[in-house]
Amino acid sequence: MDMKKEFEEAVRVIVQIDWSSTSRRAIEILETTTRYLGGLLSAYDLSREASLLAKAQELGDMLYMAFDTPSRMPSVWLDLEKAKNGQLVAEKNQPAASATGLFLEFTRLSQVAQNAKYYDAVARIVNVLHDWQNLTKVVGMWPSYFDLQDTTFNHDNVFSLGVSSGVTYENIVKMYALLGGTDSRYEEMYRSASEAIVRTLLFRPMTPRKLDVVFPGTFRVANKEPLDPEIQHLACFAGGMFALVGKIFNVTEHVNLGARLTNGCMWTHKAFAHGVMPEAFTMVPCKLDGCKWDETRWRKSIEDNTYEGREDLPMGFVSARDPSYTLRPEAIESMFILYRITGHQEYRDNAWKIFQEIQKATETDDGNRVAADVTTKGKLQQREFSEASFSFSITGVVTNILQSYWLSGTLKYLYLMFSAPEVISLDDYVLSTGGHPFRIPKR
Repeated sequence: MDMKKEFEEAVRVIVQIDWSSTSRRAIEILETTTRYLGGLLSAYDLSREASLLAKAQELGDMLYMAFDTPSRMPSVWLDLEKAKNGQLVAEKNQPAASATGLFLEFTRLSQVAQNAKYYDAVARIVNVLHDWQNLTKVVGMWPSYFDLQDTTFNHDNVFSLGVSSGVTYENIVKMYALLGGTDSRYEEMYRSASEAIVRTLLFRPMTPRKLDVVFPGTFRVANKEPLDPEIQHLACFAGGMFALVGKIFNVTEHVNLGARLTNGCMWTHKAFAHGVMPEAFTMVPCKLDGCKWDETRWRKSIEDNTYEGREDLPMGFVSARDPSYTLRPEAIESMFILYRITGHQEYRDNAWKIFQEIQKATETDDGNRVAADVTTKGKLQQREFSEASFSFSITGVVTNILQSYWLSGTLKYLYLMFSAPEVISLDDYVLSTGGHPFRIPKR
């Protein structure tokens, strides 16, 4: 963007950061890795500013301590005092993302710092994933929660592409690309996982116009009806993932499936009153080849829904457990990837419309903020909260919460959507779950 003066000013501040100075006793490994370490590595890859690499390695060495546990799996929380005394223990029941979300950043740090220890740390997790892939309760997939203490990945009954575990599948694909295809296990694991995802998670919703769109739900093994058709905004990354893999492995049907997934999220943005997609909502599931619209079945689903069914939602939607819009990038990310792969102008046109609707729904004098409920009609009102009293039960307002991924992800993908293809080419860069581009090394 040629903002070199601002960049240099930021670098001067960054190099003075003392990572050990924190108001918290324990640091969350996943968020610190994806946001801080990922941001530093990406900035280094784009600028070649040596001080940023030094700062990234300094932080990486601190985060590396999280792997100093009896199981060699990372502790989800890095307690600095326990780490100093060698007392860290990996937790038993933790979201899969807390371990698999570290892959790209630690791997890229090994590449640029020319030190294998960071990759060695996450490669241990990859080894366990590979060993357990065909031993879980849904063969080919990994559950939403892992036992990192005993390294058993088969005790959980829930399988999803949502907030707890979606990054596992995303990062397997991106690791294949970042490593230049040198480890065939990543392709092997993805192919097995994708077959299971299509078989168990994906469904076509029942809609009045019988749209050819697809969504991922949640599979609950212990339930009589295992497919839970709740859709998470975060899972919208799946469209880009399938399309990207289709391009990498030359599998046309995966590109087409990626388009159907992306079109579903794109359509949902337009379906709601404020033109933006809520965090979590439910629809009536059909098989992938679809089913006829049945208004009686739809209304019965509203009555029987586990969450509060709502007839005031657009036809086809049953409930919205979390009606907020939190400025997430995943839908825009997939639209960006599909545009780059297919060249279809519809993704660009819809991205511009969605951006305009986001502005209307979330823009304040102090930046874009989370909207508590985008399923209501009428103008969203602004209101300030203290963190202690904040609740999403207060509807129709724009809150005082600003998410960091608005800048690092959502706006970045929108900017790239309208940039020249050579700016962050998908042949030269892997974009992390935090929206940070990492340069793929040349062999």
